[in-house]
Amino acid sequence: MLWMRRMRVLSRLLHKYRESKKIDKHLYMKVKGNVFKNKRVLMESIRKSKAEKAREKTLSNHFEAKRAENKASWEIKFATREECLAQVVENHLPTQALTWDSQPLPAYQYFENVRNFLMVVKELELPAFDASDLETEAYEVG
Repeated sequence: MLWMRRMRVLSRLLHKYRESKKIDKHLYMKVKGNVFKNKRVLMESIRKSKAEKAREKTLSNHFEAKRAENKASWEIKFATREECLAQVVENHLPTQALTWDSQPLPAYQYFENVRNFLMVVKELELPAFDASDLETEAYEVG
């Protein structure tokens, strides 16, 4: 008699939840398969599953927003690097095109080219090293 009462209570609750779309087909079949021993356990399971779905949804939304933010910042950084590089190329091109037959560049032009190159490396935040780095390694190795 107790078993019949328990099953009727679960059946009524299950019917209400199914009509109000609180449970899906998977959970419905679990209940019909006698997985939950009473109403309290069933309700706790439903709350846990809802909380887990909500948690997964917020995490996925958070990760999606973070991914979009990272992509936008990467695009901005890439665009600014391209602009800087184009600006340097436009501003620092020599007036006369160099050919194999032309005269060698004067020393100040070489130094200016090196300075421009170092400015571009600094603007683009590329890894660089100094001659002092090489000297310290030579002393440590030798």
